[in-house]
Amino acid sequence: MFEQINSRIKVIARNLLATVFTDGNETDMLADKLGRPVMTPYQIRDLVVTASATLTTGTIASFLAGSSDVNHDLMEITLANDSSVAATVALTNDGTTVRTFRVPAASTISIDYQVGLPSNSTGTIWQLDMEDITGTTVYAGATFIKNL
Repeated sequence: MFEQINSRIKVIARNLLATVFTDGNETDMLADKLGRPVMTPYQIRDLVVTASATLTTGTIASFLAGSSDVNHDLMEITLANDSSVAATVALTNDGTTVRTFRVPAASTISIDYQVGLPSNSTGTIWQLDMEDITGTTVYAGATFIKNL
């Protein structure tokens, strides 16, 4: 049901997460601060987070530290390998491997998820782990959205 005001549909502009509603309660449509409707899987601009890391010789890199009040769901990841050998990179969430990527030598891969890869829970840490290959560097960048 939409509430009409002067023959217009009312939407609520937000730049923070809304209060969680219980089943059966009425809620307003969500819009960004410019009045553009927001529909999942996309999120309003203020709730988009980016992360980056550099992986070398088998190091584990904390990619994105969690927040105790929201989930950070992965929407896109890009991995660039500047070495002459392929590398395997594991994406983990609180120590659990979520995905494994094979990054060809001297190449870049990018994966977009239509529906984000969900974090295990609020406060979790996203990490990247690369096999130990001397002289290999992989650069990583990603986009996350905040969800309840």
